[in-house]
Amino acid sequence: MSIQQNEALVAAVHNLGYESVDDFALQKAKEALQAQIDAYQKEVAQYEKKYGMSFEAFTEKFDQKTEFGLFERED
Repeated sequence: MSIQQNEALVAAVHNLGYESVDDFALQKAKEALQAQIDAYQKEVAQYEKKYGMSFEAFTEKFDQKTEFGLFERED
């Protein structure tokens, strides 16, 4: 990145209200991670509704399957 590009980036970040490029990057990383967490929580909620039990109960039931129930477990 050239000096001019770096200065333009710093100016743009300051215009957005951030103290530094690092602060901007940290905030955007947090937002991206929160969006991913929200998507996973939504997916878990859909499965909990579908199977009528909490994720923890489903996991416990899933782990109790024996070799004889392996096909059912994988299905």
